[in-house]
Amino acid sequence: MSVLGLALGGSGCPALQKLDLCWMENGDEGVAGLAEGLGGGCLSSLRDLSLEVTTRRWGFHAEESVGGRGMHRSGRGFEHRQASCSPNCELRLAGLSRGTGQLPALHTLHCAQHSTIGTEGAQSLSALMSGGGVPSLKDLKVNVEGLGQEGFQPLAAALSSPYVSALRVLHVKFRGVGTANAAAEVGLFSAALTLIRSSPQVGGALGWGSSCDRGGLCVMRCVQLSSLRELRFGDSSRFSDSSFGVEGGRALSEIVVAEKLPSLKTLEAVVVALTDGGVRVLIERWTNHPPPPLQVIDLQSNQLTGELTDSLLAFLGSQRISSLETLCLNNNQGIDEWSKQLLRMSFPEVDVKM
Repeated sequence: MSVLGLALGGSGCPALQKLDLCWMENGDEGVAGLAEGLGGGCLSSLRDLSLEVTTRRWGFHAEESVGGRGMHRSGRGFEHRQASCSPNCELRLAGLSRGTGQLPALHTLHCAQHSTIGTEGAQSLSALMSGGGVPSLKDLKVNVEGLGQEGFQPLAAALSSPYVSALRVLHVKFRGVGTANAAAEVGLFSAALTLIRSSPQVGGALGWGSSCDRGGLCVMRCVQLSSLRELRFGDSSRFSDSSFGVEGGRALSEIVVAEKLPSLKTLEAVVVALTDGGVRVLIERWTNHPPPPLQVIDLQSNQLTGELTDSLLAFLGSQRISSLETLCLNNNQGIDEWSKQLLRMSFPEVDVKM
């Protein structure tokens, strides 16, 4: 693998656009060679790069994120798809801002989907973006769990840089942000998003996504995110340890209003143990305060029952969210067949998924 990386870095495939590698090794010799090759600046056409390393330890197979010596010698840009079985696995981005090369065609960068990038990683990512290392970047996913202001400040500054004018989708995971500094930390991101939104270099509609859990609700409650288009809680593809219940619905109702999220189109809260009471609190809030112009509400795989039907019928009939196109209630085992049919027949203009 090391030899392959050095060959690529030596102009072996100058027209290469996509590279997807998965291998097993102990140590990081292969990663180091690939990193050195990617940092050579000879892959100007590369658009997609995924590196997945599987390590054998104690008789078990564990897929871990790319890290160690290799990442510290890597080039200026890549797409990282992380599949991790280790809760302590962290992607370190220090090497991304070093090296002489550039990947001008790269459009997607996913950093530490399930583990935080840490303060050092945020600073390095900021240097990468602010330095023009990925000028065509369109899609950025970053996990900022527990990130302090030392990490938020440079990252927010990078999002305001003219070098991110191509950015269209930003997924930020706030889970784990300390409540003591929540307002200040996420306020930095809010300010950065506002600058990007008004920047003359940024054209077209931007799609900002945020993945949170209940702990992140207190964070978003503190700020106004005028450009946010998508807000997602939980993950339908894996088990979620979030438990919204009634209180989670109440916290959700405080942020999902037009005043705070005037551009929000999609609200997703899946596998978060949201209950009938939690949805009723949300409906009550939307009845008394203008809701965002939502087009999609996804509440699948929660703890909703048929007892919520009357509340849903009354609210949908009020046309408080006239823009609503899709209401997803799949995999809520407590919703009976009669309630499902009633919801579908009553509002044919809304795609009710049950």
